[in-house]
Amino acid sequence: AGYHITKNNDLLYIVIPITLGAVSGYTIQNNKDFKYFFIITSILITAYLIFLQYGMHEKIIKLISKKEFIVLLKKNGTPVDIQKEFLKNFDRIIALIKDLTPYFLFIIASSIAGFSFLLIDKFFSLTGYIKKIDGLEKFKVPDITIFILIGMWAFVAFMSNDNYYTVRISAFNIALAVTTLYFIQSLGILKHVLIKKNITAYSLPLIVMVLLLINSVLRIFSIVFLTGIGLLDFWADFRKLNEHYDNKQE
Repeated sequence: AGYHITKNNDLLYIVIPITLGAVSGYTIQNNKDFKYFFIITSILITAYLIFLQYGMHEKIIKLISKKEFIVLLKKNGTPVDIQKEFLKNFDRIIALIKDLTPYFLFIIASSIAGFSFLLIDKFFSLTGYIKKIDGLEKFKVPDITIFILIGMWAFVAFMSNDNYYTVRISAFNIALAVTTLYFIQSLGILKHVLIKKNITAYSLPLIVMVLLLINSVLRIFSIVFLTGIGLLDFWADFRKLNEHYDNKQE
């Protein structure tokens, strides 16, 4: 098992850079944008990690003991009654963490994709080798994604039969991943507003960090609110990207 994980680690350091290089090369060559690079790279890296069964869930379960879990809850200022409820359902929570491993891997993959795009875009912008690639400020998931999101959440909500547990968990992972894409879309809207107001776009990471580091209630509210903005963009088209696309088609 140890050799298997080590071997996978070695492959990880080879396959991910190759994936990033190949997709970025295609993106530049064919005048694609951040959306194309980000979605394709995130899917490929996530699929690769899942395929190799990277051992993430085993590592998580080994790292989390009941004692450490209690310390974590206390550090976060969790009320005593909620702490007791968590401990009562400790095994179920750990099982859920294991089931959501594909989503956690997607978060890792999307983080790699986003950070890599920043480096690639910055490098080519400084060298003047290519023209500016449309970045996060133009990020908008395909319209059909909203129907996938609704379908997956509906399946999770109404399909409670244990016979469909594996399918339900798969739908849950997909629903969370797509919801995350809408959160990222909201960050694109925020960056667009900053650019329009002549505020440096580099302030965006600072804003996100502040939102994520504030207390847990406000953090959850901020994430839900921003995700809602991303979803609303399907109808509101805040950045008028649909008009831009229609003009390009003509």
